Amino acid sequence: MNESELVIRKLENKDIEEFYKLVNILDNETEFRAYEPGERVKDYRLFEIEIIEKINNKYIIVVCEYDNILIGYIEGAIGLFNRNRHLIHFNIALKLGYTGLKIGEKLINKLELEAKKKGISRVELTVFTYNQNAVKLYKKMGYLIEGIKFDSFRVKNNAIDEFLMSKII
Repeated sequence: MNESELVIRKLENKDIEEFYKLVNILDNETEFRAYEPGERVKDYRLFEIEIIEKINNKYIIVVCEYDNILIGYIEGAIGLFNRNRHLIHFNIALKLGYTGLKIGEKLINKLELEAKKKGISRVELTVFTYNQNAVKLYKKMGYLIEGIKFDSFRVKNNAIDEFLMSKII
């Protein structure tokens, strides 16, 4: 991979159609996602409205572009209330062919940078407890396990537990 062709940047309105394609691909590539294949809104126009609303209100969405193609993203939801506006909860996903290349670290670093600009001091996430590669990455980046959410998802009728992890920035 040529590092000079890798771009980490905030999602722009012009990216929404390609972003829609990306999230649908990612939903099919792994069981570590909240959405099952085909579960996401199928009407592109509704997706576009949702993403524009997120971009304009209480979300930070950062994408990774390689060779002019979106290959991953990180999306953080900022707390909605006065008492939790200091936090952001994120999810991250990367196409399988691009894992293990430190792109996840770059996406997290960019999200943390953008969060600091907005006065955010707490970054948190949940991750399936058996997603060992992700847990290892988050620990490496300074995230701590705060607890376990038992039976928080069902994948193929199996109860899945999640770690709640956080970092103060």
